[in-house]
Amino acid sequence: MKKLYFLILLFFITSFNVSAQLVDVVTGVDTPYEIAFNRNDLYVIEGGAGKIIKIDVTTSTPVAEDFLTGLNGITAIALNGNDLYYASIPGIFKVDITDNSQTLVEIVSPDDLDSSVGAMEIYNNQLYFSAIVNNNNGIHRTDLTGGASIEQLISVGFSSNGLAFIGSTLYASIEFEGKVIYLDVADTNPVATDFMTGLNGPRGIRFIDDYLYVAEAFGGQLSRIDSTLSTPEIEVIATDLDFLYGLASNSTDLYIAEHSNDKISKLDTNTLTVEEFESQYNVALFPNPSVNEISISGLNHETSYSILNMQGSIVSTGTIKPTNSKISTQGLSQGIYFLNLDNNTTLKFIKK
Repeated sequence: MKKLYFLILLFFITSFNVSAQLVDVVTGVDTPYEIAFNRNDLYVIEGGAGKIIKIDVTTSTPVAEDFLTGLNGITAIALNGNDLYYASIPGIFKVDITDNSQTLVEIVSPDDLDSSVGAMEIYNNQLYFSAIVNNNNGIHRTDLTGGASIEQLISVGFSSNGLAFIGSTLYASIEFEGKVIYLDVADTNPVATDFMTGLNGPRGIRFIDDYLYVAEAFGGQLSRIDSTLSTPEIEVIATDLDFLYGLASNSTDLYIAEHSNDKISKLDTNTLTVEEFESQYNVALFPNPSVNEISISGLNHETSYSILNMQGSIVSTGTIKPTNSKISTQGLSQGIYFLNLDNNTTLKFIKK
């Protein structure tokens, strides 16, 4: 019987997906690259037009307006309060978004860069960026309070096209190696460790809660990875998106730069649900991930259930009714489980 359950699990593991509904925010954006938020204003690199545009996402019909124009080879963007940092072929510059004169301040001289900048992120008044500096390809940082030189943190074979922090841990996507690495920038000598491999051209990355969302440019899909799991796995959120680039978050909303589709789209991460496979009921499981309990909606009669772990062992059984469909998960260890209903419908969930 355990072998049968394990075979069933193999089917559901390979079939697992997460359903998502993307909504267009602004279309007609000329090859958008990196994106970043200042409050409710989304700043977007419009690569094909050589400019940075601004979009107020709170309006009923968001409209793009020019912020900075006439830029040459702009590749990366980051915001720190009212200061907007951008990288272009001549170097890295800062501009106060509240200053109508748009006076530019040089942060990194073009003499210090041997390549364009792949990505930028700011943490504790330090600007982190990926580029080749003094013939060393890696992730570097410089102090924004002034007077500091460029410090190399780690060397990488290929430049990173996405950086994201959770605490002092910096995550970096390595597009041409198909992986995301991480390192603690608070360490005296940071060491890079693989976080997830097997990704298809990862570019933009962004954290919402404990989930790392990844724009897989070559695969044309949006994925997420739960950073709290001891053995993280890739969950596909949306597919057929062509060439994705930057990601940015505003609360639980994830904004996506669809580079080849010339638009900015949005995903409400609160609406993500695990898809069902071969279900005889129109049922749904929530919340997912769970902490203390899960609930099942869509039941029309009393139903027996069993919960299986990744090894195919049954760890819990019982019955639920349409009027009382809650199942406790307090006794489960952190990890991935499968809920089997009436030996017919199986739903996957994560216990945190």
